[in-house]
Amino acid sequence: FRRGIEGSRMGDVEVRPDGEGDGEARPVRNIMTEAVKAVQWGKLDTLKRMVEGKEIRVNDRDDQNCSLLHWASINNRVEIVKYLLEKHADVNRPGGILQETPLQWAARQGHLDVVILLYKAGGDLSIRSTEGLDALMLACHCQKFALAMFLLSRGCSPNVQDARGLTPLARVCRHHSYDLRMIRLLLTLGAAKSIDAKHSQTGNTALHWAILQSRSQGTAKTIFALLDAGASLNVKNNKGKTALQLAEEMKTGVDQVLKSYINRKKQFMQGFAHPFLIGGGALFAIMLLGWFLGLTVVFGVYYIVMSRMRGGRVHRHHGKHSMSLFPFGSACALIFYISATYLNCLLQMGTDHLLKLVVAVVLIGSTVFTFMKAVTMDPGYLERITVTDDISREPAKAEFIAKLSRRLALGSSLKVCATCIVEMPPRSKHDPMSDRCVQIFDHYCPFINNCVGQNNHKYFMGFLISVILAISNFLCVSVQYMYITCGGGYFLEVIWCAFHEQRVQVAITIAAIAVIIPVSCLLSWQSWFIANSITTYEYMRQYHAYSRARWCSTNPSELKKKVDNCREFWNRGSVIKYNPMEEV
Repeated sequence: FRRGIEGSRMGDVEVRPDGEGDGEARPVRNIMTEAVKAVQWGKLDTLKRMVEGKEIRVNDRDDQNCSLLHWASINNRVEIVKYLLEKHADVNRPGGILQETPLQWAARQGHLDVVILLYKAGGDLSIRSTEGLDALMLACHCQKFALAMFLLSRGCSPNVQDARGLTPLARVCRHHSYDLRMIRLLLTLGAAKSIDAKHSQTGNTALHWAILQSRSQGTAKTIFALLDAGASLNVKNNKGKTALQLAEEMKTGVDQVLKSYINRKKQFMQGFAHPFLIGGGALFAIMLLGWFLGLTVVFGVYYIVMSRMRGGRVHRHHGKHSMSLFPFGSACALIFYISATYLNCLLQMGTDHLLKLVVAVVLIGSTVFTFMKAVTMDPGYLERITVTDDISREPAKAEFIAKLSRRLALGSSLKVCATCIVEMPPRSKHDPMSDRCVQIFDHYCPFINNCVGQNNHKYFMGFLISVILAISNFLCVSVQYMYITCGGGYFLEVIWCAFHEQRVQVAITIAAIAVIIPVSCLLSWQSWFIANSITTYEYMRQYHAYSRARWCSTNPSELKKKVDNCREFWNRGSVIKYNPMEEV
């Protein structure tokens, strides 16, 4: 394919006798060559003089059947394109070796402004080259994200196949440095319908191509995106290889990624029940068998359970399936067992400790309430664009995507989520666990099985505070309970007695101590982030070298700023639901 700015290699001179018979050769102007060069270098005045002087016509062709509009399109000469269109240049006439239209030439280079001009002038987006490539396929093949957004919004099908059976999705996956955003964009806008389409020569699907590029960065995320969209693991290529067999043959470790996906659902659901069973079994074993035998049995069972979970563990890049419910189940189990032990102690201590019982109920209630709010509350999700069938049948969404693509092509700092098809406000992030964009994203917490964002961050902080207060109170009550049940005496005597006669109580107390230490550290870090008006995600990405001296600063203005940040955090309400379609 001949690039425009490099110029053509047409002969630019003709030789003839001078007419006086002296035999001297003199150059004669090649008008088409001069016109092409004027277009390539953006010399609009020269081109106007040649066209209006009738030295050349706008639809004239060079020796490779390429028009002036072809050369203007590939070189992104917007003003010349406008001029040629005003002079009624043929916008759909193919040319060049591959028989492509000017619009296709512009699509190869990602010149969105030119594509829009040609489209508005009647450019046909469905015309194909000799290789069977339309404008969308060219944009995908050349990794032009903004242009692909525009073409999809204007009705280009993401399921069309070229002469060899490759879809736009397969072409992107086949590229050695494919753009994950492009894959997510195509899947969101309907490419999943042809996700298992086969290449005519090799029989490879998009999943096969992604595996063949398994040494590329982001392969695991790509594979999981394809699998979540419905890619089959059972489709065989022309060599009789399924995706898993091909991955095992490649020996790049991607076969473990596929196996983890296969085991994800079983692991995901079993993870919630395991902490309750392990915790209950541990207490029962310690109570019956004593510390040594009980802990031996507990650790043996724990090792077996965790080995099974690790054996089918989900790859760390696999978004919403990369975590089982084990951390969330552990949090629920700890809340249950500690609360039950807490209340049991106070009930057995009698009515003399009624006030402590009321305090315990309040603290446990506060912990459960804030925990449930942090778990179930919308953390601040952005409304995503969903396409039910064909984007061309939903004009409002199509127009929004087209406007978004034009803004993206301007080269501004605009952030666009390729999965949600939405402009991302400042401090927002697409969370792979929930597969949604979250405003003021702080982090994903596996212990609440939810993101921590603008809406539920206060409840998450309230949960941490409630846990620390409740466990602190429980530890005091637990020590007092063990002292009473062991008949008093010296501290070491009480401890020795409790380890023998109150084994369950001691085990729960040790577990509570193991919980309060990391929770206190987490609360301290979160408080520091809030005082400095940054999120956990921002700190991890940009603030590794953040000066901790600022936290210890005694400068009144610095301290006032931190206080203001804390006040703003606790006073802000839930985020107003952001609907991108309202801008259309």
